Amino acid sequence: MLAISLALSAVTPALAVNIDQSNDVTRGPVANTSDWGQSFTPTMKYLWRVDLALDSDLSNSKTYDITINIRETWNGPNLGSATTSVPPGRSSANIGEFVAFIFDPPLRLNPGSLYIIHIPLSQYWHQGGTYDRFDWHAAEDDDTYPRGQAYAGGNPQSYDMVFRTFGSDQTPYAVGGVISPTNKLEILTPYIALAGLVITVSAIIVVKRRRD
Repeated sequence: MLAISLALSAVTPALAVNIDQSNDVTRGPVANTSDWGQSFTPTMKYLWRVDLALDSDLSNSKTYDITINIRETWNGPNLGSATTSVPPGRSSANIGEFVAFIFDPPLRLNPGSLYIIHIPLSQYWHQGGTYDRFDWHAAEDDDTYPRGQAYAGGNPQSYDMVFRTFGSDQTPYAVGGVISPTNKLEILTPYIALAGLVITVSAIIVVKRRRD
């Protein structure tokens, strides 16, 4: 009898995705009738997720797919976009709960450069004769985020919107995973994914001679 066993295992650590930029401050006035934006200056190479303090009106008639864009300038091309579905009554009051937008694949940025989060809120304002709307909260006080500023219809403002970004400096893998909404995120990979790659190959050859 001849037995051969081959095992190959290659495991990489979990990829940590952390808050990069944040303006999670007291909510103030809301923006809803125009195209709005917020500039930010990342310190990490890859943008995984953007959270906006976005309220869905209780009277909204349906669930909307809301899209945000990342640009270098207000009128520049989209470097990347992320879409999430927001049902009616996302918030029971104007409290500005965070809504997450996931970039898949993560967006490569240049740390230290200025980028703009752009959201066309005008597309959802009273759409189709309804009174539907989405409200993005600005900060209660002016200039709470020194590494960027709010934009209203392309015009820079003296205040900032409430937002946060998540990023990493590690090179993403090609296969997606699951992002948990925590302060320090782990990309979980139950099969073949970002947290690691496990390959096990086994071969058993049994040769048995029988005597007649």
